[in-house]
Amino acid sequence: MRALAEEWAEVLLRPYFRALGYDVQVCADNTFTLVELKDGGAKLYGRTHGGRVVLSTYDDFPTQMKAAEKLLNRVYGRPKVQADAAGVSGLNAPCQSEYDLSRLTDDEVDTLEALCARARRRPT
Repeated sequence: MRALAEEWAEVLLRPYFRALGYDVQVCADNTFTLVELKDGGAKLYGRTHGGRVVLSTYDDFPTQMKAAEKLLNRVYGRPKVQADAAGVSGLNAPCQSEYDLSRLTDDEVDTLEALCARARRRPT
């Protein structure tokens, strides 16, 4: 899978960069270059009462920021999160020290935090 991902890196990177307003192109020497898209990156959209999608001229900054964050996380790794004595969002200290939470994806951490919030002990 790693060899396949490396061989098709531009295909895997293209959606992130397109959301930011760029297209990934492969040069003759097998390096990549970015070409700015004339319409820019991800845009806001809406739907008519008939269900037709209408594209706005305004940038969808949350989508662009998420694409940039995911790219940076893949390149530099996910930033370390400081946890208090109770652990990440209520995880107890043994759980926090027993598991390497930095190995989880952003979506997995969000799911874990939601589960911990639901399962948190009620005050006695």
